[in-house]
Amino acid sequence: MKRIIIATISFILSVAVSAQDRTPMDKIWEEIEKITTARQDSKMKTNHGAGQLLYVHNGIVGKEFLCSTDCEGVTTSFNNFTPEQIEAANERNRKVFDGIFGAIRHNLDSLMSISEESYHFESHSHDADTANDGTMFYPEALETVFLNYTASPKPCGKHIRGFGTLGYNKRLPLPGGKSYYFVKQPYLDKIIPVLKRKDIKSWSFKWAQSDDYDIDAHHNKEIYSATRVHLPKNAGQIIGTMYFIPREKTRLAEEIFTAIDSITLNYTEIHPEQMFMYI
Repeated sequence: MKRIIIATISFILSVAVSAQDRTPMDKIWEEIEKITTARQDSKMKTNHGAGQLLYVHNGIVGKEFLCSTDCEGVTTSFNNFTPEQIEAANERNRKVFDGIFGAIRHNLDSLMSISEESYHFESHSHDADTANDGTMFYPEALETVFLNYTASPKPCGKHIRGFGTLGYNKRLPLPGGKSYYFVKQPYLDKIIPVLKRKDIKSWSFKWAQSDDYDIDAHHNKEIYSATRVHLPKNAGQIIGTMYFIPREKTRLAEEIFTAIDSITLNYTEIHPEQMFMYI
């Protein structure tokens, strides 16, 4: 039998990204945000059992130009725009894309000048673009900054579509070089008081597999096979508590979210040797 606690925060509210350390990527994404008013990056800190901490900061970059009725094989215009209007929009987008990739290249070039190892590769052949950049920082910690980007023509042959990843990885060895299983109870002892605030409702629940539940026929098959865990058809039950914050209590939800996030981050700082994933 497993026992878990689920905290579900359901509300319409913009909340700040969890307070993780800044990385070399932050400056680049801040410049991208000034150009597009949006950023598509995320951070993760994890101890996945290899005796080290891994910091990851990745984001998506790309470009795509629109097709119109003068493109081969296209019979309807995008949102009923004329070919001239589409190309005018593409020209505006081209300036945005140039600004984004200009900011990326400038910042990567500045990082390359202070790294111990770096490389830069670009290929432009038959309207297909490939860019790969890598920067490594040594010896205090193994840090890697990279850009992997590929663009190719769309079916019309006139416009292109590109997609890539702008990323950062940092590995820090743990004292003693060992990882240990996460100790749940001390962490829950800090979280539960926060979830018992006024206006937070809670329900107990139990999830059980029926006798005819066949794990092999469901989507977890690959996971169980990969980890060599073979469970019987009826693998047992899970009981726990679900906490609910009413939608109208947006301020309370923000306070709870911030408090849990702070407690969680602090716990990972105090116990980095325990396996966890903080996003």
